[in-house]
Amino acid sequence: MSHQLIDQLNQYLHSKQRDFLLQGGYCHGLTLLWLHVMSQKHESWFYQTVESILSCKNDFSEIENDVEKFIAHIEWLQHSSHYEYAVNQLDVSELTGLNLDGSLSFLMRPAVIDLLIKCAVQENKYICLSSHDHSVGVVWRDGIIYLFDVNFSDLKPKAFRNNDDLKYALVKSLYRRDYLPDVKLPLHMNVLSCQPHTDNKVSEMYHYLIEGRDDLDAPGFERMTNLYLACERGDEKMVQDLLRRNVDPNKHVKTWMPLHVAAAHGHQSIVKALIKFGAITGAKTDHGLTPKDLAEAYHHDDVVKLLGCHGDHSAGIG
Repeated sequence: MSHQLIDQLNQYLHSKQRDFLLQGGYCHGLTLLWLHVMSQKHESWFYQTVESILSCKNDFSEIENDVEKFIAHIEWLQHSSHYEYAVNQLDVSELTGLNLDGSLSFLMRPAVIDLLIKCAVQENKYICLSSHDHSVGVVWRDGIIYLFDVNFSDLKPKAFRNNDDLKYALVKSLYRRDYLPDVKLPLHMNVLSCQPHTDNKVSEMYHYLIEGRDDLDAPGFERMTNLYLACERGDEKMVQDLLRRNVDPNKHVKTWMPLHVAAAHGHQSIVKALIKFGAITGAKTDHGLTPKDLAEAYHHDDVVKLLGCHGDHSAGIG
């Protein structure tokens, strides 16, 4: 962005009693507009739109009084290909050399975040991460990681020097309480992407996402529930937490229940926990297979023995 253009914007805002160099001056909405304008060079249209925004009653929250963050934000907007809210995931693919599928569960895995940061040791690297309704921009400048929420005007840019803090902030920033059918919820993303809960930061992240929610049974991508995903990946602590929060142990994912997937993967302690909380041991898939049948098919003898003790129904394990 040229100094002349900065001066032009500054003069324009000053004429409206606003100055981005002063507290309460530069607003998030103008940055989003700048993206569109800088990509298409329609400066006259830009100023007309600025005029309409400044004259409307929308209450845009202000970005912090930090010129370096302002410059980093503009640089990311110019290089990210994030035009009119359409996220181009190729910038991430090019940065990592990986063919990404664009799913947040993949992008948010710690190994991928680590790789992104390792690839961004040079200055002025720009990437974009997105969920179903939310996008985040990341810029590396002068040894500092800048994180920008680019969909919502109520979040300010943040600067990080620590990789773990960035991971935590990404999850918190992408966290939304609303959800759409047939998409990955941020909580589902957390189940898929986080390490088992032995790390304090991961545990803190998990509890931030789960506290106060009343939709823990909500299905996400391919109708999978949090409990189903936790059973699949063998996260006993998360399974216990979810069961204690009264999630349904018998909720179908297509025709499989959490007990089916736990038995198929040989997670004996999880199978025991599910039975204790009322999982139906005799439930059948659309192919007529019970959890015990699946455990036998995959040669999980301990799980077969455990399920055999409870027949087709369960009164729970004491």
